[in-house]
Amino acid sequence: MLNSESQKPAAYKFISLEKSGIRLYFTKEENVRYYFSRVKKLGKYQE
Repeated sequence: MLNSESQKPAAYKFISLEKSGIRLYFTKEENVRYYFSRVKKLGKYQE
């Protein structure tokens, strides 16, 4: 349950970055969450 639920928002944000011209490659969802938490703090990404 949690796996599929948590992957949807992560994939959505990943696609948003792709549209922004930014390409990221992650093998673990934790890395994706960590990256976005950092970016949000820097103010470079907004939902």
